[in-house]
Amino acid sequence: MRKAAAVFVVIISAISMLMTGCSGRENAKSLEMDRLQSDTGAFQFYDLEWESDPITVQETLGIPFGQPDTAGGFQIYRAENAYTWNNVNASVTCEYKSNKLYTVTLLFRPEEIKREEFWSAIKEELFNQYGTVEGDVQSSTSDKLNISTESENYLWKDQSSGETMMSVSELEVNGEFQYIGLRVYVMR
Repeated sequence: MRKAAAVFVVIISAISMLMTGCSGRENAKSLEMDRLQSDTGAFQFYDLEWESDPITVQETLGIPFGQPDTAGGFQIYRAENAYTWNNVNASVTCEYKSNKLYTVTLLFRPEEIKREEFWSAIKEELFNQYGTVEGDVQSSTSDKLNISTESENYLWKDQSSGETMMSVSELEVNGEFQYIGLRVYVMR
């Protein structure tokens, strides 16, 4: 059930990114990769507390989010080009269930010519900060949506409680590169 939900979220995120496009933001904040885990080993985005409400998240990050998309009891807030890392802008998406934060995702869309270099750099940075983990490649097809996806994924788990995780993935839809996603989330 969780795998199906995760595939659904990836597909919806990809479609949403394609439909909304990217707007420019000149004041993108520099992403600090060393701030994705607390001193206790729990994965988190900066100093955000899991289950924070949307107003607290916006105030803490200092990023204005637009109106949320809602589906199936979830609220999804997005800010385009909110962060930058290695000269590539990233949108940030915060997902809530019952007004409680449970996922923060950054989506990077480097130029095709720099994609492999960026992908290698972000993996190396995360491996250096949080340890090396094994990757896997996943493929899925939805005949109903006429979409096939392929992604290379790496997953870090909180060793103390196992409740928080971080992942980085590179996604292609119908053979075309879509984004590199960095996701920090809690399983509750």
